Amino acid sequence: KAKDSVRVASFEASMAKFSDSMVDEVCGKWLKVVVKLDGIHPPIRREFVVRPAMTLRALHDQVLCPVMGWKSNYHCYAFRKVFDDLQKLKDSCWIGPRTSTALDSMFMPLYVGGCVANDKQISIGQLY
Repeated sequence: KAKDSVRVASFEASMAKFSDSMVDEVCGKWLKVVVKLDGIHPPIRREFVVRPAMTLRALHDQVLCPVMGWKSNYHCYAFRKVFDDLQKLKDSCWIGPRTSTALDSMFMPLYVGGCVANDKQISIGQLY
């Protein structure tokens, strides 16, 4: 966990360098998001448009849950930036709630492991 904490702090600091105006300049006013769920057959896919400044917590609570038909606080979640260069993956981390009361949250440590970056402070646009 100590090793993960350092990596998470470094990742959060790197994300904090991107202001909303910088994000708007790179992403524009809107982002089209395509979501595919892992391990589901037949595949489940959704497309929607959001503002780049939306935090990942708000994205989950206000957008993903409704478009997927999920109940609030039922499923735990975590996001991860996927890099083209797999070497960069070792410096990235999962982004999600620091604590969760979701019904299936007991399984989250098995999936994401270690620490997670704070999803209340990272916007979807900062990941671009």
